[in-house]
Amino acid sequence: MSLLAELPKHQRPGGYFAASGLIDWQKPIDHKDIYKSTMMPALWGNARLLCGLVEASRAFPDDAPLLATARRLGDFYVGLIPRFADPARMSEYTGGDTYAAGYVTCYFPAMEGLVKLHTLTGERKYLKAAVTMAASVIAICYATRRASTALEIHMRKRYGAVLFMASLVL
Repeated sequence: MSLLAELPKHQRPGGYFAASGLIDWQKPIDHKDIYKSTMMPALWGNARLLCGLVEASRAFPDDAPLLATARRLGDFYVGLIPRFADPARMSEYTGGDTYAAGYVTCYFPAMEGLVKLHTLTGERKYLKAAVTMAASVIAICYATRRASTALEIHMRKRYGAVLFMASLVL
């Protein structure tokens, strides 16, 4: 429990966590050198942390600061929607030999935590963000044709299911 109490102290003003310091999320994706990249590793780690924060909030329902930390991280992802789900920036998202240092792998896993946060709080903004992200990754998959057929089928099933389930709720 003491570890959970320490988490809010490390949350950045934007709601995310990053050992690398503050990140300007409006800059182009830093995919030129995957060993110096900060955006994608931070997005991947925060996506996993969001799931953990939601589960910890379920386990400790009286811990208001913990839930507030989860909400701030969820709000961070909601705030990134215009930046990372913008079809006009498709070439940036898919640029470089590393597929933007894992853009598809690092950004979109936050959908799971957003859906869980919606389930816990009832706040629709989290579910709407997850739906927008699901639609975006499906569009990227179709537009770029960079994914293998097996991966594309998997993504359509997984993220298509997110879209379908959300349509029942929204």
